Amino acid sequence: RFRAQERPEAIWISQPDSASGNWRSISFAEARRSVDNLAQALIDLAPPAGASIVMLSANSIEHALVTYAAFQTSIPVVPLTPAFALQPGAGGQLQDRLSRVNPGLVFVQDAQEYAHVLALFGQEVRVIAVANARRHAGDLAYDDLASTQPTPAVEAAFAAIDPNAPARLMFTSGSSGSPKAVIQTQ
Repeated sequence: RFRAQERPEAIWISQPDSASGNWRSISFAEARRSVDNLAQALIDLAPPAGASIVMLSANSIEHALVTYAAFQTSIPVVPLTPAFALQPGAGGQLQDRLSRVNPGLVFVQDAQEYAHVLALFGQEVRVIAVANARRHAGDLAYDDLASTQPTPAVEAAFAAIDPNAPARLMFTSGSSGSPKAVIQTQ
C-alpha cells in the first residue's frame, strides 16, 4: 500500500510469459488495485470463520496477488508445493495436511492440471482458477474475481488486521515424523 502511493509506476513483480518469451510485469499501483479487487471478492465469498485458502500453484503474478488479498482480509494462506501436490500417490499425505488447515478456498493456476488433487476437496471448498476454471459448478474464474469493484469493506478489513493473527501456514518437511504446520503471523 505504501509503495503504491510512493512509487505507483515502479515494477512490483514480473514473470516470464511462456507464450511470447517476454516478461510480464505489474506496477505497485496495478498490484494495489488488483489486490483490493481480489480482497473484495474474498470478502464477498465469505469463507467460514477460521477457513484458509490453499495455494496449489507454482509462483505467478496471480498467486502473489491472491496471497496479498488473503493477507489483507485475514484469511490464512497455505501454500503447498506443486511438485509435492502433483506427485503420484501423494493423496493420503495431502489429505493429512488438508485436515489440519480447514480449507475454505483453493487457488490453482490451472484447474485441469490439478484436477486429481482438487478431487480431494469437498464440494463446499470453492476453487479459484486462472485457467480452466469452469470444470465444476462453483469453480471461480480468477479474472471474474479480479474485476470485482472494492467497497469500503476492503479498507475496513485492512484496518482490522490483527498483527498476531495467522497469515500463512507453512508445512515442515516432516523429518521428525509427520509434517507440522508452522504459523507465520500478520
